[in-house]
Amino acid sequence: MRSHHLILALLLWSLLIPTATQAAHPNGETLYSNISSLALAPQGGQTLVALNQKLSNLNWNSPKVAPLTFQGNLRQIRTENGNAIYLIRSTRGELFLLALPLNSALLEKGAPSPYAGFTSMLSAKMTYHLETQPLSFQDVPYQAVRFTASPKLSTIDRVFRIAIVVVLFAVMLGMGMTLTPKDFSSVFKQPTGIFIGLICLFGIMPLIACAFGRLFGYAQAYPFIYVGMILITATPGGATSNLMTHLAKGDVALSISMTAIATVLSLVVTPALLLLYCANLPQVEMPVKMVMLPIFVLVLLPLVFGMLIKAKAENFSQKATPLFNIIGVIAVLICISGGIAGNPEMFKNSLEKFGITGFAVVTLLVISAMVMGGIVPRILKISTFQCRAISMEIGIRNAILGMTIALLIQDRVGDFNSYMFAVCGLFAIVMYIIGALAIFAQKLLLPLPEMTEPSHAHLSQKEGQPDPRSAAP
Repeated sequence: MRSHHLILALLLWSLLIPTATQAAHPNGETLYSNISSLALAPQGGQTLVALNQKLSNLNWNSPKVAPLTFQGNLRQIRTENGNAIYLIRSTRGELFLLALPLNSALLEKGAPSPYAGFTSMLSAKMTYHLETQPLSFQDVPYQAVRFTASPKLSTIDRVFRIAIVVVLFAVMLGMGMTLTPKDFSSVFKQPTGIFIGLICLFGIMPLIACAFGRLFGYAQAYPFIYVGMILITATPGGATSNLMTHLAKGDVALSISMTAIATVLSLVVTPALLLLYCANLPQVEMPVKMVMLPIFVLVLLPLVFGMLIKAKAENFSQKATPLFNIIGVIAVLICISGGIAGNPEMFKNSLEKFGITGFAVVTLLVISAMVMGGIVPRILKISTFQCRAISMEIGIRNAILGMTIALLIQDRVGDFNSYMFAVCGLFAIVMYIIGALAIFAQKLLLPLPEMTEPSHAHLSQKEGQPDPRSAAP
């Protein structure tokens, strides 16, 4: 009887929580879409010039003017010819058109104006002190605002942005301290497993994410949820995938090599996949340089530094590796909790849009990664020893990198409710749960030969002596 009640409760919950195909756009998102459509139109540049002109000519001594203070983000919509309109979006989802001073010198850093250093305000959430009044443009009602004081950067947002950068750098430094040049050269010695793994990682999984996003309507109704699904499946394997492979008694050496090679490839592959799968979304303009920059600075550079540390102080690196594995797991929790604390209203809106369908889709995405990562290599005659490693590598992603990219580009692309960050964060939580269950499932589905010893024995093999498990059919 209780099971019937539980099923009924779940059905009612799914009806009450809107899904991607049911929910209506909040007013702020609708206005943003309207302005984006104006900018993308053939005469978009002239339209934005006319709108900016109307904003500049507003009478701020009007009795309709009212003071307003809130936390939010400065956003920009730009046409191909460089014309732009600036908007402020509150954390509650309200959207305002920003009136700029006619004298552009007042926008420069150090100018005697609340607008001083204007372009730097695009990077983070701030507290705004404004005046507002109604404005109508092309028969659409808007709210116009202007600064009455210099915006102040949110302390929580500032700390969180610094923390996520430091944490990602530390995690990748720890990964680098486990690597040697031999981990990269192994692709030439045993290329089959690595090649198949990379195809699954960067080829099949983004395609599955695209299929799920379109099948469940996210690409049309909530494109940034769809972009988040593509983003997380376009990231390389995470540092903890090596630990999970060890616990699953898989080929740790293969896992390490795949992680290293995929991480290097991600500098080009990750932005390329985002462009490929998101190019036909009119609401999304993917800033390729902004995607590549954190991968280079926060992933590749610390990876190289870590390898140099290992080369100079191997004993220290071996002792520090377990600590960095723990940091990798804790870092994910820090990033998720910090993101929620800094943007509670945005995440509340994200959860409302997700509903049970969204959680189920992300969970299904993780399960698909683990299953596909085991089945495809096995069909191609890869040993179960290596299949276990590939499965973990496909399912355990560098979620911190995904969350960092999402955080850095969300204001630039107009991700109102941090959908991309939320998808990556949810994937991070689910991947560890499914990964833990996969360790037990692999014992039944991917059994090892009886001669197989725990995977750490593979790490102690003498150089030049291949592990017999790696060649097992």
